[in-house]
Amino acid sequence: LNSEQSVSVYRAALVLLADDASANTEKKVTDKCRHYDVPVKKVGDRVLLGRSIGKESRVVVAVTDQGFANTLLRKLD
Repeated sequence: LNSEQSVSVYRAALVLLADDASANTEKKVTDKCRHYDVPVKKVGDRVLLGRSIGKESRVVVAVTDQGFANTLLRKLD
């Protein structure tokens, strides 16, 4: 599943969005997250976001584990 589907199907607990996401992507992701009441945090660029999960560059990452999401939210604030 992609991150957008994770927000609606799995009820993502947090969505991480790369600072260099396109305006269109940012709008789609933030609108979807607002609809499902999922927090969104902007973090680094797409390369940094991808490396943080052991992948190639990623623009959006959905975190589905509530405990992990809470820890990330505390550290990102």
